Amino acid sequence: MDMKTEDFAHPENVYPGLIHSRDRTNPEFAKYYDLDDVERLFDENGGLVDHELCWRCGLTAYNQVFTSYAPRLKILHTRANMGMWALGSNWLLKDYPNDGCSPGNDYMTQKFLRSQLGSGLDIPILRDIQLIHRPEEKTYLYVMSRAEGQPLSRVWGDLSDDAKTKMREQLFEFMCQVRRFTAEGAQTVDGGKIDDLILGNCEVYRPFCKKVGFTNDEWFSNIEEELRVGLAEIHKTRDPAIIDREFQALKDNFPKSEPYVLTHGDICPENIIVKDDRITAIIDWEYSGYLPWWAERWLSIHLGTQCGPLMEPLFDRFEPFQDYDTFYDEVVAKIEPVRKAYKACQREHKDNYEKWMRPAFSKTEPWAGGFQIGAMGGTSERVHKILPAGTPLPELLSPQEIEALLAAQSNQ
Repeated sequence: MDMKTEDFAHPENVYPGLIHSRDRTNPEFAKYYDLDDVERLFDENGGLVDHELCWRCGLTAYNQVFTSYAPRLKILHTRANMGMWALGSNWLLKDYPNDGCSPGNDYMTQKFLRSQLGSGLDIPILRDIQLIHRPEEKTYLYVMSRAEGQPLSRVWGDLSDDAKTKMREQLFEFMCQVRRFTAEGAQTVDGGKIDDLILGNCEVYRPFCKKVGFTNDEWFSNIEEELRVGLAEIHKTRDPAIIDREFQALKDNFPKSEPYVLTHGDICPENIIVKDDRITAIIDWEYSGYLPWWAERWLSIHLGTQCGPLMEPLFDRFEPFQDYDTFYDEVVAKIEPVRKAYKACQREHKDNYEKWMRPAFSKTEPWAGGFQIGAMGGTSERVHKILPAGTPLPELLSPQEIEALLAAQSNQ
């Protein structure tokens, strides 16, 4: 996708509302002519007041008025304290806090897959990827080439049935190649731990609270305390014998995880780039790793990726072969009681939802927002506090109370 600002010689094609002028007034002349549009840029002694206009990009009043610079860097996407920038038309940059929880997993997995290309592997991944950081630096920069095309999510509804079938067949072939890589247990491609988005998911920003165990036994051990408190809450009992029995029942009924296959973890239309009815890249391997054979399908169902029409016809064809109803009975229905017990255990994440509220961006753009403490990074692990069974749920603020709180903060 071409960036408009790379049309250097014709800014009139990029920015609406430009007015053509034959003469350019420079800063030195402007203060003597006392021009209305620049008079506030100078103090009473004629000195330049170069104040910042945008805290995100550092644009100043001087940049805006007296230079011809049109940035070839643009924010494309933000999440928590992460930003993705376009660097011209052909490159992207992801900017993360370097706190040990940055998604180097994306980089490691793509690097691993690239090392396997040519040995019967033909998976569309990004052409170039590069990390720019040192362990002691506070910022983690991940530069990558931009895939040709656009996300499948943007064009899926306009494709013919024949084109959709061709897309599915391409994706099926790619995923079969990925799933041929297996491991003895759950781990990233370099042997690290994988974040638990299935059983012990606290739905917080990174760092996540729990990791997937290498085996089912280790997985249950990682979340045993939460499950026992949750079971006590569900069954309204403090009897250790009953809780032991129910905990063992969860383990015994849990689906077999072997084989552990290489899994993308978020295989949705937004992460599939296409051009001319051809998949050009599968991106965002952030949640990838060796996971139970059923994990890709389970994640696609439960994480709201809207990939059902694309992916569900393919899952029936992956080994072990199961149609949706069988998969639901043998996997989904057996995992859900574990998730229910985990959620029944109340957990407290200190400071996670607190915010530093920002002032309005400007008088004409009065939107504020804030910095959520739990989303800012700066810590390599997150440990929640388990609240005793029977702890009442915290009361939520009413809309009126929230409005009053924001008004009070804005007046401080």
